[in-house]
Amino acid sequence: MGGFSTVTPPGAINTNVAVIASISSEVENNVANINAVVSTNVNYPLSSMASTLSSINSYSESINSVVSSYVNYPMNQLRWGYPVEPIWTYSAIATGPLAAGAVLLAQPVSSGYNGYIWGYFLSENDPNGNTFMIKWVSGTNTYQQMVVMNGPGTINFISVKAINDGLPASPNTTMVIQILNAASTNTLYMAGILWGQVP
Repeated sequence: MGGFSTVTPPGAINTNVAVIASISSEVENNVANINAVVSTNVNYPLSSMASTLSSINSYSESINSVVSSYVNYPMNQLRWGYPVEPIWTYSAIATGPLAAGAVLLAQPVSSGYNGYIWGYFLSENDPNGNTFMIKWVSGTNTYQQMVVMNGPGTINFISVKAINDGLPASPNTTMVIQILNAASTNTLYMAGILWGQVP
């Protein structure tokens, strides 16, 4: 693999699309209720107008409430699935030779929080390439994603859904990026992680 690539996973789904769909449905229902009240009472005498207007006002308030809840909904939660704004953390440039399993980046997760990974940056100029491992501990198990590079190159991966969603890094653990194979002399390696932590 060579050059620079930015990868977004096909079919990546915002976990809060259902929130917007629900809001839209509630607005449509209340508009339908208003239309029903108006059509039912359009030919009624003026004595019924107060009741008609009261019903319309009630449904209008419902719409305002629903729309307000959407406007005030945390945009970072709509975007990332959690009320957090992920940040990038980068390693220093590591120069080979490096031992097999060498850790390029280590990001601790604070006590009382779960760690989520939304992306990673991997770069190396090793003519032999290498395999990067993104690893974290969830509960009592260790999980990892492997990224194979067959030659020099850079990958910048960002997902709107955390790659460890459902299996977050546990509190007081460390998320790491390391290399699988030994790195050649005078080669350069660098890693980064787009991450956040949620109570």
